[in-house]
Amino acid sequence: MARAPRDNYARTELIGLKWSTTYSCVAGVALAQQITITNASVYTAYGNFTNQITNLWNEYRTEMVELTVVPVPGVSTAGLYLTGLFWATFEAQVAPTPSITNIIRLPRSSTVPLFDSMYTKTWRMLPDPEDRTFVDTGAAPPVVGGVVAYVGSAAPTASVAYMVIIVKATIRVRGRKL
Repeated sequence: MARAPRDNYARTELIGLKWSTTYSCVAGVALAQQITITNASVYTAYGNFTNQITNLWNEYRTEMVELTVVPVPGVSTAGLYLTGLFWATFEAQVAPTPSITNIIRLPRSSTVPLFDSMYTKTWRMLPDPEDRTFVDTGAAPPVVGGVVAYVGSAAPTASVAYMVIIVKATIRVRGRKL
């Protein structure tokens, strides 16, 4: 009796992706850093997406995005006094502009002081069937949610790296290319 062929298209796998960005200030310029990470950021911001995902899989969807802010210890010695981190998760087709006013209006917003502690905020896909559709690996998905953040400070006296942003994303892929 012949064995039925394995259906590679119906099988799905979870893949974790991670990337980081270091933010540096310019001497004498007040800082106003705006950060927006959405479910579509995986396609646009993850540097190795084509090699790891597009070349190997047919479709994907973003299940989770996690934004971690890591302030660099001792930046206040360079004259940079971070006022705080304003951030929130959102569910919308258009990301809100990352400003203090817009962020504090969101229902899941919070404000934390940026000293020497790491902070993490996580967005997870809602169980809405319309948001759980797969898209072709050669294109960014429509935005359905993510994290917006804003960091402000007084003007520094010297250029200094003041924080690192680490983004972790979990995507579900299907349709392994042979």
